Amino acid sequence: MATLTDKEFNAGLKRALNASRSELWAELNDLAQFLALVASFDEALAIWRFLYSGKLPFVRSERKATAEADCVVSAVCFHLNLPDISKGQPLHRVMDRELPLADRVTVYDWYRRIQLTMNEGRFRVPTTADERVRLLNRGYQLARPPEDYVYSEKELDALKLLNEYLDLPAIATNPNPGPVTLNTNLLVIDIAYRHHLLSEAELRLQRWYDFAVLARDSFCLEEAFSFLSVSSLICKGALSHRTTLKPDKRQRLVQQLLAEVEHRLSQPEPVKPPVTKQEITVFYNQFYLEPEQAPDATYFDDPREFDQGFSSFPTHVAIGTPTDTAMCAVEIECCFEAPSLKTGVQIVCFPLKVEAPGKLFLRSVGVVNSDDYFAVAPGEYDVVARFFKKRPSREDAEIGLRAWRVLLSFLPSGSMKPQTIKLEYGDVPTDVFVHEVC
Repeated sequence: MATLTDKEFNAGLKRALNASRSELWAELNDLAQFLALVASFDEALAIWRFLYSGKLPFVRSERKATAEADCVVSAVCFHLNLPDISKGQPLHRVMDRELPLADRVTVYDWYRRIQLTMNEGRFRVPTTADERVRLLNRGYQLARPPEDYVYSEKELDALKLLNEYLDLPAIATNPNPGPVTLNTNLLVIDIAYRHHLLSEAELRLQRWYDFAVLARDSFCLEEAFSFLSVSSLICKGALSHRTTLKPDKRQRLVQQLLAEVEHRLSQPEPVKPPVTKQEITVFYNQFYLEPEQAPDATYFDDPREFDQGFSSFPTHVAIGTPTDTAMCAVEIECCFEAPSLKTGVQIVCFPLKVEAPGKLFLRSVGVVNSDDYFAVAPGEYDVVARFFKKRPSREDAEIGLRAWRVLLSFLPSGSMKPQTIKLEYGDVPTDVFVHEVC
């Protein structure tokens, strides 16, 4: 989850000091991005210069928090006319080679604009669609660039429709906005800014921030800074009032943080024992069990997998959660007999091969747990996943999000067949799909 408020920044400071070295780069980068968001550039740059000193490894994965980190630091360096700190690292997935700073931010800008307008408008809208869906789709169609690096001639028409969409009461007052609302705000800011409608762009930027705080989206800052128009407003201090931390306090906190991190890196890293229980923040209603080296797998790529509640590969698996899930407390147990299948809101069973050294890591979209792991003896298992109700945090409950206790029972291979036993909603499929190869 992106760091967007003072409260989250203070929590991030504590989290960074307790993070493993493999997680520390991402944690510190989150803090730097927040500082840049509120125009505390000296402190943000101090963290980035440390991160790009080579003392910590990058986290290289599209599902991890550094996947698009370069979009933010590069935008800041470009708008403030600073030397290129990152040199394009970690390499963004859209890049096939390293580029100079000015070329790189231009690629990010157009990549985001084309990706956004193509993704939101790629499906044909049925004639029975909700009016707001038709309004949104038409706006994206008008805004879509006819080709790379060529703006649509109908952008102002698109702007009118997209503003109308964002002002609908169901959108403007939604306490749980999704990526479409965030992205539509960004596109409106981009079009308004480039057409010199600055007051409108600034107003929408404030609304984007309010939505982003509610949405708890992992990559909202990378998406915002990718647009040169949006990042220009931010670098001019348009969101500087969103922090109440005094400049001298921000400076002191960052200096103390970096000093403690430097000291820690001079000491041997302690080895942490395995755990049997972990909590994980869940995005897009799914979490993963994976070996230490994260696999290059696309989960839920087959439409049958959504209906069955899991996406199973030989050595790793994605487990679908009930809807509106914010957090799961996951436990493991090894047993010789199948557990009771009478209780649990959702129950699935899948095969899993645990390879040496017998470590399984709990992950989700944008969430990397590279420190704590489940220790399971290498071998082949049938795993039963059962979801039980758990009280969510007050903040999650207020916006309609839920939490679950998930018990993973590891049985000897051959104990049970892969199957969906129970779903919270929907019909249980009679057959399930399992990937035979990684």
